[in-house]
Amino acid sequence: MVKYVLKRIGYSIVTLFVLVTLTFFMQRLLPGDPFTGDKQLRAQATMDALYAKYGLDKPVWMQYLMYLGNCLHGDLGISLNENRPVTRIIGESFTVSFDVGMRAIIFAFVLGVLLGTVAAIKRGSATDTICMFVAPWWAFRCPASLWALFCSTILGLNHHGHPGDGVSPPRDGMA
Repeated sequence: MVKYVLKRIGYSIVTLFVLVTLTFFMQRLLPGDPFTGDKQLRAQATMDALYAKYGLDKPVWMQYLMYLGNCLHGDLGISLNENRPVTRIIGESFTVSFDVGMRAIIFAFVLGVLLGTVAAIKRGSATDTICMFVAPWWAFRCPASLWALFCSTILGLNHHGHPGDGVSPPRDGMA
């Protein structure tokens, strides 16, 4: 069992390394740079200072090593759009994503147990056939986030900061 877990951890590390590497080099394939749209608004000295600040004046291989080092330290940089740390932006979004994901998993689990129980009780009937068709389709062919969106829209969960049309911050007296 320990060997299996270590093997899976090794695969995860290799997968993360490949994804980080692909992300870095695919960004370099895009035309322009992060400041291309603002060139008409900035002097060359300002552009040079921005390139130096973000390390874009260095060779690509050095930029890659800096990127890997920063990622290993949990530093994903500063968002150029919001001028805030990217990790903070991700952290703010993570709580909502985690909430929706957990609700979808719980809903799928409850529905799966319910359909499995009905299929076992009505074994060999049309109800069994329907349950055995719906359960795998529900579990494997449709992402949980899509079902969460569908249920939120249909059921209109308009309480405790979870409206049917999106997520809003809790109001006074609601948590």
